[in-house]
Formats: sequence, C-alpha cells, structure tokens
Amino acid sequence: MNPTPRQDPKTRFNPKAPRRLSVCSITVAPLVAQTLIRSCSWRGQTSAVSVRAAASKSCRAARTGCASTAASTQLPAADTTFARQCRLACARREAEKVRTRLLAQIDERRNPRTSATVAQLLDRHLKESRLGTNTAHTYRGLVDKHVLPFLGRHRVGSIEPDIVDSLYAELQRCREHCSSRGRTDHRTPRPHDCDDRCRPHQCRPLAASSIRQIHWILSGAFRRAVRWRWIAINPLTQVEPPSQPPPTPRPPTAEEAAKILEAAWTDPDWGMLVWLTMVTGQRRGELCALRWRHVDLPGGIPHLQRSIGQRGSLTWEKDTKTHQDRRIVLDPETLRLLAEHRKRCEQRATAVEVELDDEAFVFSLAPDGCRHLIPDSVTQRYRKMSQRLGIKTSIHKLRHYLSPPATGKLKGPTIKVAIRSMLWQCVRSVSYDLSST
Repeated sequence: MNPTPRQDPKTRFNPKAPRRLSVCSITVAPLVAQTLIRSCSWRGQTSAVSVRAAASKSCRAARTGCASTAASTQLPAADTTFARQCRLACARREAEKVRTRLLAQIDERRNPRTSATVAQLLDRHLKESRLGTNTAHTYRGLVDKHVLPFLGRHRVGSIEPDIVDSLYAELQRCREHCSSRGRTDHRTPRPHDCDDRCRPHQCRPLAASSIRQIHWILSGAFRRAVRWRWIAINPLTQVEPPSQPPPTPRPPTAEEAAKILEAAWTDPDWGMLVWLTMVTGQRRGELCALRWRHVDLPGGIPHLQRSIGQRGSLTWEKDTKTHQDRRIVLDPETLRLLAEHRKRCEQRATAVEVELDDEAFVFSLAPDGCRHLIPDSVTQRYRKMSQRLGIKTSIHKLRHYLSPPATGKLKGPTIKVAIRSMLWQCVRSVSYDLSST
C-alpha cells in the first residue's frame, strides 16, 4: 500500500470533521438554497431534507442578524465548496453585466447614434416646448446670443461638462463676448453719428439669473436628447450653474414715494394706477387687464385673474405670470379712491352716450373702457415722471414698496391694510407740506 502523502495543514481535509459556514456565506443562503438542494440530491452526498433545513436555518439567522446562530449552522464540506462556487459564479455574472453596460455607454459616447449638432437640438427643443410668447422670445434670444456662437456647431455627443463650465465662465467674464480692447459700445446697432452716448467698452458679466436660464434651456434640451436615444448621458447633470443672488428690489423711500404720488395725482386716473401699484404690489400687466367685474367694491376684494402681455407692438391677454388668480384685501381709503374712479369712468361714458358695463377695463383711454392700456406705455410714462422728479426708480421697483423686504417680517392682510392706511396718511401730510412750500 502506498503511503498517504503528507498534506499541508491549511489544505488538509477531514471528511469526518464538520465544516462551518461563515456569517458571510450564510447571508447568501436564500440565493443558493434551491441550487444546493438540487445539486446535493443529484450527487447523493446528503439528503435534500437536511440541506433544506440547514438553508432555512441560515436564512433565519441572516434575517435576524444573529451571528452566533449562523456560525453554528453546519453543512458538509462539499456543500460549502459548491456554495462558494455559486457565489463566485453569481458575482462574475453581475460583474459582466456592469462591464457590458459601461462599455455600451462608452461606445455611445464615442460613437453617438446621431450626428446632430447642438444648434439642431436646441431648435427642435424650443419648437416642441410649450412656452409662452414672451418666454419663448427670451429663450430664443439667450440661445442665439450666448449659446450658438460657442456650442452651435458641436455635435451633441461631444459635449462634456468641462465645455459647459467654460461657457459659463465666459458669460461671467463679459456679456458681449469681447475679444479685443479698444471696442466701443454704440448707442444703437443702426448707422448713426456717435455722440457722448457711444462710450468705450467695459466688460460686464451676464446676470446670474440669465446664466441660470441658459442652464435650464440646455438641461431640458439634453434631457430630451437622452429620451430620444441620441446620447446615453446628460452632461448637464454634472454642471453647477451660478447660485441665485438674493433679490434686492430697492423700492423708493417714503419721501420719494410721496413726491411720485403728488406728481401722479395731477391726473386722477394715472394717480389711481400708481397708487394701486404701490399698495397692492401687482404687476403692470395685471393692472392693465383688470376689469370692473373683477372688482368687488362692496366687499373690497379685487380678484386678479388675467394679465396683458406685450412683445413690441403686439399685445394679448393671457394668464398671470404665476398662472394663479389672486384676491387682494383693500383698505377703506383705497376703496374710496376706487369708487371715485368708477364714477369718473361712468361720467365719461355718459358724456358720449355709451354704457360702462362690467366687462370694461378699469384703466382705459376709451370712454366705454373697451381697450386696455399698453404695458410699455405705462412703464415709459412712469420713467419720464420719475426723471422729472430726479428719482432713479422704475415701476417694477414701486410694486415692491409694501413687499416683505420693505415691511420686514410683517404678514397677514390686516397688517397690510394698516400699513396702507398709515402710508396714505403719510402721503397726504407730505403732499400738504410740499403744496404749502
């Protein structure tokens, strides 16, 4: 008989000695239990019942997290080896799936399914997006001026996050993308004779809000490209736009507001519009679209539902900017002024033998109130009035006079009504002082 060769103690195997499964091995028992049962039954190494009992006990140990119970579960050494092989095979299959998926993504990045350029992607994206007239015009202007000159001819699949970061850095350097010194900023792009309004160029960064809008446009366009299977990964997910700065409306002071109202009330209709802008904080388009059916004079609560949009000489009636209608609580003094404005409108309609119905606009140059005011005309008239008074402001800043930054932490309709009443008393006293001087 040949002597039994000596074996290394680390690799020596004793078939009579029980083998113990580690806690790590037991946790995979639910995945390989059925495989163990079938394999062990075929090999005849042990009964399927005993293996099923051991696997069930291992599953309970894994679920409860009891290491001692798991460590005490025993299976034959051949079963333990087969379980290890099953784990390795499963790990290889999962690794192969991940490798295949990554290789497919890399291949799609190197060889995208389309040769479309960024300009073509943005054109289709803007056409298929459901945008308002002003929003679509604004987005098109941003794309044509700030995106297409840099990225328009690049293929969609070649855009990387660092390219977009370089674009944002250029926009933060100069909004005009100047390339040389000695440039002049002309007052108009049309042929003209230069004067003091044509000044040497000074680089000014593009506003953070505009860069964020560009980021939203690009992000939405590349999301569509992923959905259309043009590219595999959206590079804009790895790009950070500049943070949004806190709003600084800078409304006029109380003294400036008193001077503005004093000049506006020379025309009662114009003074009423300026007063409502100051005390309610509504946008110019919302006040231009206000109809008498929206105003509940007995209840003192106007209902704002519509707005007037404008692009050049084109005007149209639309939803509010936030697409939500609002109700506003007015103070007694404002209600009295609004009732007087209603009487003036009725007197003008009666003078030309027409009727002022509830569909008439609150602010209109027509006697019957059939035509609304032009928003840009309202802005121009307010700007000229402020320039005559020597006040640098705009009607957009005026609507923030009673906004939270101006009133601190005060909230609630009752407090706002009280503030409006106090403002009216202040304006009347300041107006009296100005008229007496």
